[in-house]
Amino acid sequence: MTLSRSPLLLALAALAPACSTFSDTSESAGSDSTASGSATDSDTGGPGETVTIYDIQQGKVPVDLVVQLKNVIATSPVYFDKNKKAFFFVAEAAGGPFSGIQVYIYDDVAVELGAGLPKMGDTLSLRATYTEFFELSQLTVSAASDVTITGPGTIPAPSVVTAAEITTKGAKAEDYEGCLVQIVDAEVTAPVVEFGEFEVDDALKVDDLFFVPSPGPKPAVGTTFTALVGQMTYSFEEFKLAPRTCADYQGWDGCEDPDPTGDPTTGDPTTDDPTTGDPTGDPTGENVAATIYDIQMGMHAPGTYVDVTNVVVTSPFVTNDKDAGYFFIAEAPGGEYSGIQVYVYADIAAELLAADKLPKLGDRVDVSGQYTEFFDFSQITLAKTNNLAVTGAGTIPAADVVAPADIATGGPKAENYEGCLVEVKDVTVTSPVEFGEFSVTGGLRVDDFFFVPNPGPKPAMGAAFSSITGLLGYSFEEFKLYPRDFADLVD
Repeated sequence: MTLSRSPLLLALAALAPACSTFSDTSESAGSDSTASGSATDSDTGGPGETVTIYDIQQGKVPVDLVVQLKNVIATSPVYFDKNKKAFFFVAEAAGGPFSGIQVYIYDDVAVELGAGLPKMGDTLSLRATYTEFFELSQLTVSAASDVTITGPGTIPAPSVVTAAEITTKGAKAEDYEGCLVQIVDAEVTAPVVEFGEFEVDDALKVDDLFFVPSPGPKPAVGTTFTALVGQMTYSFEEFKLAPRTCADYQGWDGCEDPDPTGDPTTGDPTTDDPTTGDPTGDPTGENVAATIYDIQMGMHAPGTYVDVTNVVVTSPFVTNDKDAGYFFIAEAPGGEYSGIQVYVYADIAAELLAADKLPKLGDRVDVSGQYTEFFDFSQITLAKTNNLAVTGAGTIPAADVVAPADIATGGPKAENYEGCLVEVKDVTVTSPVEFGEFSVTGGLRVDDFFFVPNPGPKPAMGAAFSSITGLLGYSFEEFKLYPRDFADLVD
């Protein structure tokens, strides 16, 4: 989980960034740094060392070093995550193995750049921090002045590889991470599954990264491409190929490029990002009276404006790295389909905090907002302070005792208990803590969602718990249990 750079969460804990040094003989960018003397120097640690992407990807550059790259080529469109942070790929003009890397741009910087965000084929100079994000190499840009488009360039030809070579644990997967590659005569051998992925040549997953939020391509099993081109990326411990546009699905006419009108940097409500637009209520003024059971059992379409009344707050209020807020609510009887997450805009969260009106565990509340499926996770978006009313004290429904395997990703009860308060008993830690998460018996992930930025639970491998209670959340394509505090974890 990412820690905040902004005031609301920083009020909870003081965070101090650390920078490493580089003792190589690489040329220093010195006084020609575009952000020299700016406030963002404190974020990135100085003007940076001049390096190449080859240096980074071949392990010659230490993690967290501030670097300068010159005359690299943007090889992909810019895409945006759920918080409007921007990502794109760059490469050295010569191409080949170790030539490419992902670039990450903070949301406020992406908004500042606006139409000045790089386009495919632009030649760039970058000042950024080299990081390993869940083992994916990337460059983090934290100021608009750190991106300089110097003119048009030529995108390097994609390297011809086989699916088996670049799949997870393939012989060349690490060599081509972040690079533009091509698979000749690729055949679809497994159908499109949830999250827009399919498989080619019985080996490699193909991801719709650049098509979200529009529906990605859905080729049938047996479809053969004369060539399948894309960026090699890495997520959820797997290497994947991410075609950039329909032109990368060569020899197949079943693709439709995404609608370019929904730009998250402009707040265009044509995107499905709840941080954009302004869903303060149904434009007709006629919200639908609904229960959480109705919503979670599919009786209302995503996008419906709903009024949910007399429900109970089942979690603390927590903020993300944009100061937006989250809390969970449930119907008092509890049970399957009884719970859902509420998303609160950052400015509304700040107003509620200032007025000491943040919802508290056990409050009985009425909530009005838009029901959305945010990356397949059900939530209600709270966009006005008067769309939340605390009506009294309620009784938190008892947590349902469930088998951990039943609510783990792919479990038969996972969808039923999404957003609900559940309890698993007699479980053992089966994987070490990494990025605030660990696994327990049955393959269930346990996440420190309610602990950030404070340290969350860090049990040792093999540690036993008589019970763990929490809200069942969903992120990064996995169901996860969110304990609310240390009392929810009973040794």
